[in-house]
Amino acid sequence: MAVSRPNPKETLYRILIQERSKGFPDTIVMGGLDRFLQRFVDELQPFLRDRLSYRDMTSDQRESWIDETLPKIRGANPATVEPRRAPVVTQKTKPAPRKSAPRKTKPAGPLKLTDDVSKLKGAARQTVPRLKRMGIERVGDLLYHFPTRHNDYGNARKISQLEPGIEQTIVATLWEASETSMGPRRKSTQAVLGDETGNVRVMWFNQPWLAKTLKPGMRVAISGKVNVFRGNIVFESPEHEVLDGSQGDMVHTGRMVPVYPATDGLYQRSIRNLVKQALDTCMRQIEEYVPDDVLKRNGLTGLRDAIYQMHYPDSEDERRAARKRLAFDELFILQLA
Repeated sequence: MAVSRPNPKETLYRILIQERSKGFPDTIVMGGLDRFLQRFVDELQPFLRDRLSYRDMTSDQRESWIDETLPKIRGANPATVEPRRAPVVTQKTKPAPRKSAPRKTKPAGPLKLTDDVSKLKGAARQTVPRLKRMGIERVGDLLYHFPTRHNDYGNARKISQLEPGIEQTIVATLWEASETSMGPRRKSTQAVLGDETGNVRVMWFNQPWLAKTLKPGMRVAISGKVNVFRGNIVFESPEHEVLDGSQGDMVHTGRMVPVYPATDGLYQRSIRNLVKQALDTCMRQIEEYVPDDVLKRNGLTGLRDAIYQMHYPDSEDERRAARKRLAFDELFILQLA
């Protein structure tokens, strides 16, 4: 793929403008701004003196450094550089005059890309330090925590069509769920689900709490490998998802389901829930920075679509298109001459 190679200073200028307009999230460049600066340390050295790692800076430090650096890149006075963020107005401060070309405001929402991951719903106290050990400190980091692979749990089958030994998905009604003992200290959940073609048994080993959360009459999607036990088919510790009447936005079943890099004590189900929450609440805060003509010329999808399709692709073709776009970004930002 032929990619035009802009000057590193010009690219840095555009990156810093985007960083400032978005509130200094360090998400404009894949891998963070430090990665870009390290790649071009020789060309950009005049702007990096006495600079802390951008990732380690506070928002105020990032703002101060960017405000000092932009005029240096342009060789201009600060007044000639694009407008900075509007100052915060307190009761004792006279509001700043309205500018003729005000910057775009960030979309309203309960979460921001720069928020600590602890603000995510369901981010348990023991989960947050495990995320941070993986370098996931802010909500925006989850958007770029891409899966290593996907399990294809699409194309739900009827129970009578299940085949032993392969990954399959069903959508059925839960008839019963109960806790069962598998040994002195091994408790599990056993359930029976059915559709118009038959019933199937499901076992969740070492997950006795599911017996209390799964209630008769629930519609449940089940995805996993089917085995045979004593002549009957059975799902063993499959993924599951309780349906609320809509199957259009399932997270753990019924689609291409992401499998993420993880660490001890951090489970796939937890990571998926947190990533999906970040996608649903913060994707509108991601702005495109590659010009439309460049996207069209190279047959590339938009950045928002690429990020979403990397996590939850609608098809294998969509996933390949997303990977192509993000690979292009690496070239566009990191392989400049």
